[in-house]
Amino acid sequence: MITYTKIASLFIILLCFSVTAVSSLSSAFITSIVWSPAGSRIAGADSSGLITIWDASTDAVLMKLQSASAVVTSLTWSPDGTRLASVGPVDGIIRVWNTNDGQLVAELEGNSSYDGPAFVAWNPVNPILVSVASTTDGSYPLKFWNTENDRFNLLPISSDVSAYDIAWKPDGSELAVADLRGVSIYNLLSQEKLEQRYVAPFKFALTWSPDGMKLATVDVTDGLIQILNPDTGEEMLSFQGPKRDLEVGIASISWSADGNRLATDGYDGRTQIWDTSSGELRETLAPDRKGARRLMAWSPYGGRLALGNAAATFDQSDIENAVRNGVMQIAVPMPTNEELETVTKRCINQVTLQSDLIENIINDQLPIFSDQIETLADEQIPTGCASDLIAMANAISDSTAP
Repeated sequence: MITYTKIASLFIILLCFSVTAVSSLSSAFITSIVWSPAGSRIAGADSSGLITIWDASTDAVLMKLQSASAVVTSLTWSPDGTRLASVGPVDGIIRVWNTNDGQLVAELEGNSSYDGPAFVAWNPVNPILVSVASTTDGSYPLKFWNTENDRFNLLPISSDVSAYDIAWKPDGSELAVADLRGVSIYNLLSQEKLEQRYVAPFKFALTWSPDGMKLATVDVTDGLIQILNPDTGEEMLSFQGPKRDLEVGIASISWSADGNRLATDGYDGRTQIWDTSSGELRETLAPDRKGARRLMAWSPYGGRLALGNAAATFDQSDIENAVRNGVMQIAVPMPTNEELETVTKRCINQVTLQSDLIENIINDQLPIFSDQIETLADEQIPTGCASDLIAMANAISDSTAP
């Protein structure tokens, strides 16, 4: 059962997700969340090494994967959604899972120093997986793997980095790295040569715009958000976010699918939505949670935002109450008719159908709009996008109800 709760201008779907801890003697908290490429599933990892895959529209647990690592801090889906890769700082081993049957597909070499960051990111277009983890010799090797046909061959290209964040360009051609020495962009030339260019001083987190023409960065200390030209490093826009003060600073940053909004997630649990053309703060979401790195993820269509809670601990004896108290939440940021129309145009290609749906939005016939979306076949609209539209329409209706 999904319920909508109003918190200021935020509507949160409290999903009663079920998770099982490793043992009743241990407690865990969520450490990473990521939306599937189709938008129908969410994968979440916790500090016990458990990975859970949920249905993004209901509270159903679809799959549980237990990593041998004590903690998983980074997750990534393959472009087709059939594989999920995980990594943690304890052993640095990348584990790849089949998301159809839950089987472990591969374990890629690790050599962690236990105290550094660990990242893994699947190229959104090409069969390439990138990883970085601190090693026992003090290095942070950036490694690339060819994942075609589950072979996972290590490519003969690498770079030593001190990465705080990594992000693939949407077309898969380049990788941005927030290195301690500065922001660098790497170009994979025929998977045989790695070209690097420096574009900015050190930043804590970064994200590409959907069209790949801009790169947003943030420094956790001063809270300055900058939108850069990724080719030249030239600043195109900057605006002030919260500064780091008693765990208030920005932990993560993410661009929405429409390119018009930038979400920043703070360590204090506040999530802010910014206008990317003006830098104006458009909304602050303040659910009862604590933020952390990698605990915020936009749905692929931009209608919903998944938020994990780093403060919510749970164990096997009290798991049901723990998840109901906010281990995971899904928000509908800025639920307006204009945003609903934007997502509808992105989801529906058939001209007549799109026109009919938008007419219902313009005329504020949102119950009719939702009913019409629910009757559409899978070939007419992706499941994840249908869920986005219905959640947005319901949130708008609730906000205008007397």
